[in-house]
Amino acid sequence: MNRLSTHLFRLQALYSSPVERLFARRLLLGSLQWTVLVLVVMPFMLLAGFSVPAATTIAVLTISAGLAIPYLITRRQLSLAAHLMVLDLLGAAILTTLSYRIDTPFMLLFTLPLMAAGVLLPRSRLLGLAVLIALIIGGTGAIQNMLEMEATPLGETITSNIAYAIAISVATVALNTSMLVAFSSSLDTVRHEHRQLADLIQHLDQTGQTLRSLSDSGEDLNRAVEQIRDALDLYHVQLYLVDPADDLPVLRASTGFIGRRLLEEENAVRPDDNSPLHVALRQRDSILILATDAEEQRSGFLPATRSELLCPLQIGDWLPLGVLELHSSAPDAFSIPVQHALAAVAGQLALGIYAARQTRELRASYQERDRLAEQIDAGQRELARLNRQWVSAAWGTYLEDHRDRVAGFIWQNGELIPAHSPAELVQAAADGQAVVETRDGAQVLGVPIRLRGQTLGVLEFQRSGSADWSSHALDLAEAVADRLALALENARLFEQAQMTAHREQLVGQVTAQMQGTTDLQALLAVAAEQFQDALGATHTQIRLGILPGESNHEHA
Repeated sequence: MNRLSTHLFRLQALYSSPVERLFARRLLLGSLQWTVLVLVVMPFMLLAGFSVPAATTIAVLTISAGLAIPYLITRRQLSLAAHLMVLDLLGAAILTTLSYRIDTPFMLLFTLPLMAAGVLLPRSRLLGLAVLIALIIGGTGAIQNMLEMEATPLGETITSNIAYAIAISVATVALNTSMLVAFSSSLDTVRHEHRQLADLIQHLDQTGQTLRSLSDSGEDLNRAVEQIRDALDLYHVQLYLVDPADDLPVLRASTGFIGRRLLEEENAVRPDDNSPLHVALRQRDSILILATDAEEQRSGFLPATRSELLCPLQIGDWLPLGVLELHSSAPDAFSIPVQHALAAVAGQLALGIYAARQTRELRASYQERDRLAEQIDAGQRELARLNRQWVSAAWGTYLEDHRDRVAGFIWQNGELIPAHSPAELVQAAADGQAVVETRDGAQVLGVPIRLRGQTLGVLEFQRSGSADWSSHALDLAEAVADRLALALENARLFEQAQMTAHREQLVGQVTAQMQGTTDLQALLAVAAEQFQDALGATHTQIRLGILPGESNHEHA
């Protein structure tokens, strides 16, 4: 029991397919039951006169098969183990029959390998086994008939009995075979569907990984449809996506050589309301098309297509993103469970495509945001440069015009004393850096006076002693320098505004004086007088026109 439990436990890891795992478990239990049955029944058969060599041979074969079948199962040899099980049952039936007459009830033992073959083997193997058993029964009956006809005068009676037994046995075999063929046919169909679903489920994880990292590029879409094709062993798979511009489905992915040709030759589907593709989009439900349907329904069939399934890429109540089109060379490839599974795959594919589109749009918006941010940064840098340039030009002009009034000063004993700062301090201030130095035993702190990134001057503090300036003092000095820069700018602007107002006043007065005079000579005299007074000049000259030859003289 421990060994059996070990084998049953290992099947979970050996067989990933649930169908194969169930088949292996039943085969293992069936082999164990047959082995136990033979070992239990064989002593009673020996007591009833069963042949000892035959019983020994059956026991040896059964035990050998009982050991070999679990070994083959653990080596993933399910087909070989199933054939060995059937051969073991057939050998037991043959040996039992040879030990008794053909017309005994032991002939029914031949139904055991038939039943096992119907469950474990394909139909072709079942029919072959039925023919073999019929030949064995007929040959054994013929041999026994000839032997017994020579040994007894009642040959005719024996012949009739054996013929009757053969007829009954063959009829039983034929009846069991027909029933098993019908049973195995449906069983094969169910097994095929289960295996198909198991393969589909097994590949869904790999397909899901592809879909989770999916983009709506042609390469990723082609890889996704190829995985779906391989998972179901389909003939052809292709994908249509609805173009938002005209709401028409466009072929975006297709498998194999045919797919490449279709992608090159045909991109968009015509707006035909009667085509299965448009019907699937409009109904938002899968459509199954078989080879027996009308020709107009089979318009999308490829040369080897015998059945076609169209699954819309549906997300909730939204309009479908497209259609997943699947082609199979088998007429019954898309059962109801497979249709449901493929509808789920189409939904997962739709989610992957939608997420890829959203990601692309989000990435594009981020790129646009970054581009605008770069433009804003560039504009701000340019504005700062222009501000610095303007401040430098304005203050350069101002300081040049007020050279006699603006210079370096020291506040000492309640008054401003003209002074000059050291060159290194001025240079550091020009670089926008605060300077701390020791000069003549005093601690000197120099802080640049900056306005809009442009240095206007330097603010210098001195104190006696050797103690360093604290960070608090440095922050305070920089704050004071910033406020001083704003105050100086306000004062300059105010002075500039006053000068502008005064200039406009003088211009208005001069203009008024000139507008009251209509005589040319008088106008020139008034203009010269007013200009001289306004500008503080000592001599004013006005000339109109250029005398002949004067221009050449000036250029000579």
